[in-house]
Amino acid sequence: MWYHSRKKIEAFVLLFKVLPKAGQVISVMQKEPLGLGHAVLCAKDIIGDEPFAVILPDELLISKPSCLKKMLDNYTDGHLIATMEVTREETCNYGILNVKNIDEDGLINVSSMVEKPDPKLAPSCFANIGRYILDSTIFTSLSNQKPGSGGEIQLTDAINNSASGTQFNAQVFDGERFDCGSKIGYLEANLAIALKRPDLSHKMRAIITNLLK
Repeated sequence: MWYHSRKKIEAFVLLFKVLPKAGQVISVMQKEPLGLGHAVLCAKDIIGDEPFAVILPDELLISKPSCLKKMLDNYTDGHLIATMEVTREETCNYGILNVKNIDEDGLINVSSMVEKPDPKLAPSCFANIGRYILDSTIFTSLSNQKPGSGGEIQLTDAINNSASGTQFNAQVFDGERFDCGSKIGYLEANLAIALKRPDLSHKMRAIITNLLK
């Protein structure tokens, strides 16, 4: 949307500095595909100085309590992301954690993340799975972040470059995960959820059985 007067532009910007009331949604348009880090930076004026959550919708995580609820319960300050182990061959598809230590509750102290490493060089098999609670200081890192992998502003790089006093931890996810960013993962998620629903399970099993004949 384009505005022709300075007054309207200022009014538009001020609008997005007001947090929505419960049950309301404020949306921001990322005008160019410049990476996840840039997309997060677009929301800076809405978020302000508070910690905030980032949820990547192509990662479907199912657990009780939910992944984000458990993260919120364990969050103190700094940056906290969700993680789970993948096979070493799969590490080239994810941001992989360089682990300092892990406690008995599955909370990992992280030194850094490596974006899509060569499996032979991956520092661990703990992958970033698309849930973040970030301190607002991330916006300073994002504002100064140069384009990284793929010419995009990478959120991974900005987290790595956060101030040295910013804690960086990861919560191990214990539940079902579906990678809906791939065709097969999207289909798997739909089938898995349908098979769990009492109103759909019987019919879906009959459909699958018929298709396999």
